Amino acid sequence: MAALQPSEMKNNFTFDFFAKGIIYPFYTNVHNKTTSEDYINNAKGDCMSLNDVTIVRNVPPYFDARLKTSFNCLKIYHRDGFLANLKGYPDLDAYMKVQLKPKSRSRMRGQLRRLETCFPIQYKMYFGEISHANYDFLFKKLHEMIERRFSQRGDTHQSIQHWDYLRKNVFNMILERKASLFVIYDSNKPIDICLNYHHQNIFRNYIRSYDIDYSKFRLGYLDIWKQLEWCFQNNHSIFDLSYGELAYKRTWCNIVYKFEHHIIYTKSHLYQKIKATIITKLLRLKWFLESKKVPCSYRLLRFKFKTTSTAKINEELDFLTEDISAIDLNTFVLTKIDIHNHKYAFLRKAIYDFQYTNFERSKMVNIYELKDHHNTYIILGQTKIQRLVYNVSTP
Repeated sequence: MAALQPSEMKNNFTFDFFAKGIIYPFYTNVHNKTTSEDYINNAKGDCMSLNDVTIVRNVPPYFDARLKTSFNCLKIYHRDGFLANLKGYPDLDAYMKVQLKPKSRSRMRGQLRRLETCFPIQYKMYFGEISHANYDFLFKKLHEMIERRFSQRGDTHQSIQHWDYLRKNVFNMILERKASLFVIYDSNKPIDICLNYHHQNIFRNYIRSYDIDYSKFRLGYLDIWKQLEWCFQNNHSIFDLSYGELAYKRTWCNIVYKFEHHIIYTKSHLYQKIKATIITKLLRLKWFLESKKVPCSYRLLRFKFKTTSTAKINEELDFLTEDISAIDLNTFVLTKIDIHNHKYAFLRKAIYDFQYTNFERSKMVNIYELKDHHNTYIILGQTKIQRLVYNVSTP
């Protein structure tokens, strides 16, 4: 099968529209089908013809990207997207009653209650205002969370390739209410950060990551809860989680859609029309083969190789845990330690897991190192005491 050139596939509508505010010159405007509002292409000059066929990927179905009269396009549909259409629901509770079963709602509320019991949790949406110092701090933390999370998975987050652009441009977009940062804090420490884009009534959840030490608390579900709550309070009726088949999207979203891909050509050019038809057929074949797990491009082969060769390259900390009684503490020589000290960062996940299991408040939990026992620590809570022994294992 003939390979499509990278230049033919470079136009990512969703990223360019939301992150860059770009409307391609062959479109007159972008029409929001959910509100009947138009976003006009005010770029100077006119694009009367294209030098070649152009492919525009990832046009979400709530937008109608309208072509100028000298162009035509073939549309094909590929890749599932996920969104929550909140229109018609008075509040989040009403939406959850329809979207989630009673047991799921109860379990979700239990997760939120557990998080807020164990830690002094704060929620903050930076939309319209943020200091530059805080912005730089949060963007650095988001990058660290992504790197650590995807290193754990043996993968790379696709947004990293755009990171410099995002870091330089999102600050002004937040001030202009075109973007936002949603943050969950444990006291003053960010533990979950989401970068979002805003257009009219649309809330586009673009990048999200969390501190994996808190993985037991399912922050990825709870940050959506809190952001949906914000949407109801701020007249955003479309909450778009875009593509990627993940369980939390199925949980929260009531619409699964297909992205449009536009193969655009100049009407008066017969050669371009023929080429556009051929490209359309090749793309359909390519996507069909990919759906059958048949590698049909260098990029796919590289991904398969990379996933196989990089998985589990990092050392993992294995903890042995044992519940003990207060009486046993008398046999140990204990030194109190502070897990906020970077030296003891490796203990945090085990301690937060202990808090999750036992509903322990962080301010009531103390950590001790056993002087005469190598790599051994005591977690002393209000209701439970646990001994931790760890060793570093390599695969």
